[in-house]
Amino acid sequence: MSSTTAGRAVERFDFLARDEGEEWLLFDCVKHSVEPVLESAVTALETSGSRVRRIQRPALAGALSAPLKLFVSVSNRCNLTCTHCMSDSSPAGRIEPTTEELLTLIREAGEMGVFLIVVGGGEPLMRHDIWTLVGAMREQGMGVSLTTNGTIVRTRDLRAFKRHDVRVNVSIDGAEGNHDRIRGREGSFQRTIQGIRTMVDAGITPTVRFTLMNSNLCDVDAVLDLCNELGVPVKARRAKPSGRVIGTTDIITEGTPAYFDAVVKLNKADHCGVEDLMNVEAGAKEPLLLSENDCGAGTRVMFVDEDGTVSPCIFLGSDFRAGQWTPGSLSNFWASAPEFHQMRNLPENKTCGSCSRHSTCHAECPAIRLHVNGSLDGDDPGCIKPLLVQLGPTRLKG
Repeated sequence: MSSTTAGRAVERFDFLARDEGEEWLLFDCVKHSVEPVLESAVTALETSGSRVRRIQRPALAGALSAPLKLFVSVSNRCNLTCTHCMSDSSPAGRIEPTTEELLTLIREAGEMGVFLIVVGGGEPLMRHDIWTLVGAMREQGMGVSLTTNGTIVRTRDLRAFKRHDVRVNVSIDGAEGNHDRIRGREGSFQRTIQGIRTMVDAGITPTVRFTLMNSNLCDVDAVLDLCNELGVPVKARRAKPSGRVIGTTDIITEGTPAYFDAVVKLNKADHCGVEDLMNVEAGAKEPLLLSENDCGAGTRVMFVDEDGTVSPCIFLGSDFRAGQWTPGSLSNFWASAPEFHQMRNLPENKTCGSCSRHSTCHAECPAIRLHVNGSLDGDDPGCIKPLLVQLGPTRLKG
């Protein structure tokens, strides 16, 4: 399958295959899926005619040789002003890398063997060059996931979503009144719904991203019903400590009845996925993104902010800013930055370490632990173990 980038034909890879020592990780460039395989499976794909890009890098203690996911904020410019925005974006935002800077970063990510770039902001669709950038990501074989507020989706965007096989995420924060309040603009809910309907009509199925906060726990039913009506899946996660939300009371800091009720409803919905800590049933949703003892920050994922700040995770705060990206530096940050080493050697919370749910929730989330308790190995305020005791052995059945 070929595509066109900047007016020229581009041959795309079918698979990326990265050597991780005892096994290879195989990324399907169309399905955006990752699985561990033996080298013989990689060879078999090549023999069958599949276009496979092999990647071999030096092994790293406590981490994969390169990130599986790279989160890139392309701007802090946005047409909305959300109360929980992790980058403090707004219409007044003026911080964004140049096209050439981002193209260089994309090339470096491709050379490292990054499998998936998660494009965020700000509002990515406000960049005039967004599809040049996405095209460059796909040319490298990397998958692309893009998060938008859904209010400014144009015909060219619909075509590009399909042309580049982009996984589209659209943010919804509750029922109409709550959503508009959180987004800082009346009418934004209806514009977002219209954007989703336009995507669905064009054959694109976006995933709704629902950020769970104290002020919208009451809207879980409304969001689930809405997504069911629209025919789109929804994924829920708790608000994390970054940007404007830090100055509010919206971060969930205790296992309240309202929070536990929301967790039960989210888990019962067949069209809803939850972050692993909220997963009532055993089994991680994204096992390759998480090791036995961590959330993936610095071991499987990496962040680059709109001002070039590199970190294992933006939600960890200023103490974990590893420095400013400059051309040629991305790989060095991953291999050598002290902040990344610290995340690869986290002290283990003793309660979590002996818990039967350890392989399900992976002791998430160190950023919230740090924000609430001042310690990376403190108790996670979102732990649902008390809820599971209440539910008993039947859990969600019946």
